[in-house]
Amino acid sequence: MRASEADLQAAVDQAAVGIAFVACDGRWLRVNERLCELVGYTESELLAMRFQDITHPDDLARDLAQLERTLRREIDRYTLEKRYIRKDGRCLWINLSVSLIRNDEGTPKHFVSIVEDIDARKNAEQDSRRVRGLLQGFLDHLPGLAAIKDQQRRVVFANRGLQAALKRDDAGILGRGNGELFPGELGETLDALDRRVLAAGETEVTELAYAGRVYQTTSFIIGQDDGPAALGAIVLDVTRRHRLERRMEALLEINERAGTLAEKEFLAYGLEVAEKLTASDVGFLHFVNDDQESIELSTWTAGALKGCAAMFDSHYPLSEAGIWADCCRQRRAVCFNDYGEYAARRGLPDGHAPLQRLISVPVIEQGAVRMVVGVGNKLTAYDDFDVETVQLIANAVWSVVQRARAEAALARRLAEVTALNGKLEDAHLQLLQSEKMSAIGQLAAGVAHELNNPIGFVHSNLGTLGEYVEELLAIDAAYRRVEELPALAGSSALDEVRRLKAASDHAYLVEDLPKLIHESKEGLERVHKIVLDLRDFSRVGESEWQWTDIQKGLESTINIVWNELKYKADVERQYTPLPPIRCLASQLNQVFMNLLVNAAQAIETSGRIVIRTGTDAASGDAADAGAAVWVEVEDSGRGMAPEVQKRLFEPFYTTKPVGKGTGLGLSISFAIVARHHGRIEFRSEVGRGTTFRITLPIDASQADSANE
Repeated sequence: MRASEADLQAAVDQAAVGIAFVACDGRWLRVNERLCELVGYTESELLAMRFQDITHPDDLARDLAQLERTLRREIDRYTLEKRYIRKDGRCLWINLSVSLIRNDEGTPKHFVSIVEDIDARKNAEQDSRRVRGLLQGFLDHLPGLAAIKDQQRRVVFANRGLQAALKRDDAGILGRGNGELFPGELGETLDALDRRVLAAGETEVTELAYAGRVYQTTSFIIGQDDGPAALGAIVLDVTRRHRLERRMEALLEINERAGTLAEKEFLAYGLEVAEKLTASDVGFLHFVNDDQESIELSTWTAGALKGCAAMFDSHYPLSEAGIWADCCRQRRAVCFNDYGEYAARRGLPDGHAPLQRLISVPVIEQGAVRMVVGVGNKLTAYDDFDVETVQLIANAVWSVVQRARAEAALARRLAEVTALNGKLEDAHLQLLQSEKMSAIGQLAAGVAHELNNPIGFVHSNLGTLGEYVEELLAIDAAYRRVEELPALAGSSALDEVRRLKAASDHAYLVEDLPKLIHESKEGLERVHKIVLDLRDFSRVGESEWQWTDIQKGLESTINIVWNELKYKADVERQYTPLPPIRCLASQLNQVFMNLLVNAAQAIETSGRIVIRTGTDAASGDAADAGAAVWVEVEDSGRGMAPEVQKRLFEPFYTTKPVGKGTGLGLSISFAIVARHHGRIEFRSEVGRGTTFRITLPIDASQADSANE
C-alpha cells in the first residue's frame, strides 16, 4: 500500500502538467512541481494560499460557479480556460480540469485539479485575433467594397461596405461563393473573373453594373507563406465618375452637332440627350418669350407625346402653366420625386401624359428666363446629379441655339449688305451705262440735227432739179419732133446737134436721167428716215414717263441695228395693234436693241428672227388696270445651255469672246424692265434657238411713284 502511494506521489511530482489537491474552500492541499513552475510560487507558498488568490478576477466567478455545481452534484467534473496571476504578476492562460473526490459516505473530500499550460496557444490566438482585427479594420476603412476569398472562391473576409451593399452580416457572407451572394448572370460573371485571376495570377480590373450602379472591380492574388494563395477584390462605386464621363461626352457631342442640324432637329437631339442621361421617359423644351409672361411651346420627346391627347396653342400664358413652369416663377431648378403627392400640383390639361417625377430647369440670360427644359418619370428618384445634368444640357443647348441664331442673323445682315452693295454696284454700272447711252443719244441727236438741214435742202434741190429736168426733157422731146420733120431731114444746120447727141448717147441720157433723180430721192428718204429713227431712239430730254407707241420705238430700233441684222437673218414681224403705254421710251428702246443684237449674234451663219407683239388683256384698254402688252424676240440661233441660263442676268457675265461684249446688256435690260414693273422671261434650247418675252403694264409710272 505504501509502495503504491509512493509510486503515485512520484507520478504526480514528475507529471508534465500541474496537479493539485484542493479543499472545498479553495485551499491548496497538495501541489506538484510543475504547478509551482507554472505559477512561480514555491510549494510552501502555495499551500499557504487558496486557488482564488491567484485566479484572474475576470475568470473567478465562472470558476466558482462551476465548483458550486459540482458540489451540488449537478456535474461530476468540469473543464474551463482561465488565467492565473503568477507571482511575477504576469497572466498565464491554463486549461483547468477539475474532478470532485468524495468519502465513502459520499461527502466531498477534496478536488483534484489538472492544470495545462495553454498560454502559448492563447497568445497565438490573441495575436491571430489582433491581426484579423487589424485586417478587418483596414478592410472596413477601405473605400468601396472589399473581400478576400479562398481557392474555392468562398469569402473569408468581407468589409462593412460589402455587408451594407448586400444587407448581410458576416454570418450571411463568410463561406459563401459568388453564386450564393449574387444569383444569376452577375454571379456567373464574377465567378469567371475569379477563375481567370487565380489561373493567371495577374491583377484584372473590370467594370460591372449592379442594382443600378456601376462598380470598378480590381481582383488580385494574395500570396501566403504557409498556405495556398488567396484572392483579394476591391470594388469601388464609380457610378458618379461614369455619369460624369457620359455627361462630358454628351456635352462635347452637343457642341460637335452644332451647325450640322437645323434648329428644330438640334433641340430634339439635345432634349433626347437629357432624357437619356437621366434615364427619364418624358422630356420637353420650351422658349420663354421676351415679355416673360408667355411660353412658346417648342419640343417634346416621343415619350412625352406617347399617349398624350392634350391640345396646346403654340404660345401659352405662364400664369396658366403647371408646376413644370415653377422653375420660371422661382428662377431656379425644381425637382419633384413625389408629384402625385404634391399638394400644389396643377396645370396639366386633360389628356396630358401622366407624371410621377419631374425635373424642370430654367436657362437664364441677362436676368431673363429664356428657355425651360424638363424631364420626367424616371423609375427611381431623381438626385442632385440629375438636376445638375439637365441644367448643364439646357445651358449648352441654349448656347448653341443662341450662337446659331446670332450667326444666322449676321449672315442675313451680311447678305443684305452684300445685296445692297450689289444693287449699288448695279446702279452705278447702270448709271454709267445710262450716261453712256445718254451721250450716245445726244451725239445721235446732234448728228441727226446736223444731217437734217443739208438733207432738207438737198432734197428740196433734187425736187426742183427733177422739175427742171422734166421741163428740159419736154423741150428735148419737142425738138426731136421738129428734127424729124421732112423739111429738115436733109438740112445741114442740124448736123452739129446730131453729132453731139450721138457723142453723148442722148437716147440713154433721156432714159436714165429720170431714174437717177428718182433713186436719189429714194436714198434721201432713207437717210431722212434713219435720222428720224436716231432722234426717236435717243429721245434726248425725255426723262419723264410718257404715253408712247412702243411698236414705233421697236421699228426705230430695228432700223438702227439693221446693219447687224441684215447679213445674219431674215426679220419677220408678227405685230398685233398695241395701245400706247406709259413708259420711259428711250430705256425700252435700249432693251429692244440689246435683245435684237443678241439674237443676231446668236445666229452663226444665217437664220431667222421673229418679232411679235400682243396684249395680255382682251380689251387692250389702257384704263384696264390689269392690261399689259408684250414683245417677243425669237431667234433660230445656237440656244443656251442650262448652266448659262442660270447666270444670264448676272452683271459682267458673257459667253462672247473677249472684246465682243461687256456682259451688261441683259442685266441692264432686266433692271429697266423691273423698273417698269414688268417681266423679262426666256426659253432656250441648245441647237433650237432662244425666245425672250418682255411683258409691261399699260401704266407702270403709278407703281414706280408709289415705290419711290
